[in-house]
Formats: sequence, C-alpha cells, structure tokens
Amino acid sequence: MAGRRRGGALAGLVALVVAAGCGGEGSVEVPDPPPGAPPLAVGVVANTLDAARARPGELGEVEALGVGWVREELRWAQIQPAPGRPRWGAFDAVVADAAERGLRVLPLLLGTPAWAGPELTALPDDVDAFAAFAARAAARYGPGGEFWVRRQRLDAKLAPRWFEIWNEPYFEVFASTGTDPAAYARLATAAARAGRAANPRTRWLAAAELTYLDPAGERRPWLEPLVAAAPGLAESIDGLAVHPYSYGPPVGEEASLKFRFDRTAAIARRFAALTGRRLPVWITEIGWSTCTLRPECVPDETQAANFAALFDVVRRPPLSDTVRAVFAYHLRDFPDRPADDREAHFGLLDDAGDPKPAWWVVRGAAALADGRAD
Repeated sequence: MAGRRRGGALAGLVALVVAAGCGGEGSVEVPDPPPGAPPLAVGVVANTLDAARARPGELGEVEALGVGWVREELRWAQIQPAPGRPRWGAFDAVVADAAERGLRVLPLLLGTPAWAGPELTALPDDVDAFAAFAARAAARYGPGGEFWVRRQRLDAKLAPRWFEIWNEPYFEVFASTGTDPAAYARLATAAARAGRAANPRTRWLAAAELTYLDPAGERRPWLEPLVAAAPGLAESIDGLAVHPYSYGPPVGEEASLKFRFDRTAAIARRFAALTGRRLPVWITEIGWSTCTLRPECVPDETQAANFAALFDVVRRPPLSDTVRAVFAYHLRDFPDRPADDREAHFGLLDDAGDPKPAWWVVRGAAALADGRAD
C-alpha cells in the first residue's frame, strides 16, 4: 500500500504467491514451522447455516482446502424464537454435514430473540436466558453430548469442544443498542460458567480488542472495563477470540496499533496484565479483501502474500506461544456484489468458485498444521 514499507521476507513471499496464481498447488511454498512450534488449528469461516442445499458443495470446498475446522453461526434467535424448547434441527444438519467430511465446527453463539432483548443484533437483556442457551448448546454438541449419542455413525472425536460467545460486540453492528464492554463481560461470564457446568469438557472464547467506539463516537479501552465489570471473567473463560484485521500486511505495517495485526500480542499481554492470567488467543476471523477500492482492498497476489506472512509470524515467538488457531475469512466471495464492495471480496474463492492465490497459501499452511487446539 502507498507509503507503507514491506520487509524483505514479505517481498520474497510476494514472489512465491504470484507464482501460485499461475502455477497452482505445486507453485506454493509455505515456510515450515520452526522445531517445537506448538499445535495450530487452521479453519475457515463458511457460514453455511442458510445454505442447506448448497452446503454439501461448500463443505466439499472446505475439505479440499485441507483445513480441519469450520466456524459456523449458532443463532439463538433461530433456534429458540420463543421461550421454551429449542429447535436444533438446522444446526444439527450443519454439525452432521461437517462431521461427514471430517471437519470440526467452532460454534459462534449470537443473535437475540425478541423475547430476550430489543433487537436481533443487540446484546440480550436477559443474560440468564442466554446462559441457559449456552448450557443447552454445550450439553447437545460438546464432547459426549446428546447429538453424538444419537448419531453413532459420526465420529464423536469431532464434537465441538470450543464455543465462541458473540461476534465482535465492540462494534455497533453487533451491539446495536450501544457497545458496552461491561454488558458483554457479564454475558460472557454467565455463558461460560453455565456452558461448562452443563458439559465440563467444553471451553469458551470471549471477544477481545484493544479499543471500541462508545455510543458518542469516542474511542475507549475495551479490556479495562470488561475486566472491571466481571472480576470472575478471567477464571470463567478459556481463551480470547481476536479479529486482528488490518489494511496492510501482518508485519511492517505503519499504522496506529489499534489498526495493525500485531495488536494480537498486545491484546494478550494487556489481558494478562489486568487479570494475572495468560489465555490462548484464537484468531477466529482474519483476511484481506480483494475488492477494487484502494487502499481499503488489495490485489489477489497481495492477499495471498499477507496470508503467507501471517502463518509464518504466528508459528514463531512471541505469537507461537499465544495463538492456537487461525480462521480465514471468508471461504468465498459473496455473489452478485459490486467489485468495490469490500465486505464481499474477502473470499479464498472468487464469486465464480475459482481459487485465488490465497487459497493455495491457506491450503499449504493447513497441510503443515496438526489441527489440534486443545
């Protein structure tokens, strides 16, 4: 990007992935993890819940990508639109279809039903009801859960162990009645405690960032009020879900820390300083859009180079001691959207279903990962 430097290592990776765009799988080189690097889970965000007819093909693409994990939305409002017995059928199909392909699901719990809060994208007013939903999800889908007991033909080793509590509550789009770290802290603490009580083998991720914009548009710290509002949060959760998007590459980016990839390590350090507990980080979304806008989006080759650099940096200290999972966003571009639509062009596949160079980079990184994130 204009006015921003790239290091020599990244320049070399650029050359590799430019070749990948022409030569396919055989042209890709992803650096081997250093000896003794901890396990890394590699996954992709696919969002197949609403695509029942297309899901087999979508999960076939995930399987071809070689990753072991897929992140899917477990929508409370859809499963329990009214108080009472949840309707699990739609998400049962997601988990079953993924397991048929040998894939683990990372469930993302979100979406407030009308009886539990003012808006679908608002944090729920009824924290206890959300915690009860988390407990039911853990009891159903977690290791040894009823979903697996009733489906002996599926490999129960693929049962979700990790669950993510809400998506990006530090952005107004997912906290539509106002971003509020204290409210999220109470929600995450209650959900994690209830989920683990229902299934002690489950683990819980809370959303972490350095800053957020308050309802008045002022930028404020996220972690400090989060921890202050719920002193038991650090003991209740098991990891931090981080989305370290940046416009530039994951190394050598000249921008404020709050907009750089390397805030990943800063988030982990700050949380540990505030709580005395160092938790693993799961990067549950990361990517670069290939839309036509500049500097907001990048060429296909740069998207691939950035992913290659990302996988290199997370397998080396200091991040190798912290990051346990990386989920690429998104499996494919959104169809029938303008070329300058940033959100629509994060895909590893273009809207015609053809692999971009980044597809081969993620595939190569997945081949070097052992898939565990315990």
